Amino acid sequence: FMHKIGTSHTKYFNEKNITDDLSRLLFVDLNTYLPDDILVKVDIASMAVGLECRAPFVDHNVVEYAANIDSSLKIKGKNTKYILKEAFSDLIPLHLLNREKMGFTVPISEWFRNELKTYARDIFSDRFFSRGIFEREATLSLLESHLAGKAENAYRLWNLMCLELWFRKFFD
Repeated sequence: FMHKIGTSHTKYFNEKNITDDLSRLLFVDLNTYLPDDILVKVDIASMAVGLECRAPFVDHNVVEYAANIDSSLKIKGKNTKYILKEAFSDLIPLHLLNREKMGFTVPISEWFRNELKTYARDIFSDRFFSRGIFEREATLSLLESHLAGKAENAYRLWNLMCLELWFRKFFD
């Protein structure tokens, strides 16, 4: 495990009161990734829209209780959060309880097919192709196949659009 953990994280991994590897890794995450990444992102996003957020599973009583649960009850085979899922199995439908983890993604794909459709066509115009960087036929094929629902090109298109807007801001 140690080759994957940065030197600043070693002190958490080497906590003397923790005896098993899963608990060590969870302790590292609790003290590094959670406060330095996840909670910061939630804080920034929520404050941007004037929303006060709370992370109920980060309450110190819950964290301390969960830390003392035996690791064998946290993961069973490939089933993560085992004890949590068991605790709520009568309250949460199985299809939600057992689905794959999902992030909070931006619906770029739908935006291109709806709100950004006209804007995207305007961006990928003569001005875009006059730069001589991208081929007209290939780029428009990406756009049209995405708009028609034949392919998933949203992130490629998004990157191209951002690049073009960058050019317009700094070079035109």
